[in-house]
Amino acid sequence: GAALARRQLKSFTDPLDQAPLLKQVAASVASKAPLGDLTHVTEGGSLSGLLKSGLGRFGLKAKPLPSDKRVIMFFVVGGLSLNEVDGVRQVFQDSSSFEQLPEILIGGTGLLDIVDVCNILN
Repeated sequence: GAALARRQLKSFTDPLDQAPLLKQVAASVASKAPLGDLTHVTEGGSLSGLLKSGLGRFGLKAKPLPSDKRVIMFFVVGGLSLNEVDGVRQVFQDSSSFEQLPEILIGGTGLLDIVDVCNILN
């Protein structure tokens, strides 16, 4: 499940970092750091798009960063809480990496409240 997927990440594995995973990802995007766990595929996943994005592995093309875009979307499968949404918003407001802040879209398969979180943990 989620624990197995989390163990397979290359980034965001510091056991001392108690920030939610979504906030950690947002902070990395806002700092314009490369994200090793994300893959950029162009042209809707076509073969030519895969070839173009794969060329970055050979040093032929720089991999674009999410922070280079005017709109950045975060989508959480399994749901997210309002606290996580506020954490992402705060990360970008506190960031000094942007001349103009990008538009941030945050979505998920559900909006969790405290009862939902407690049920998930049990």
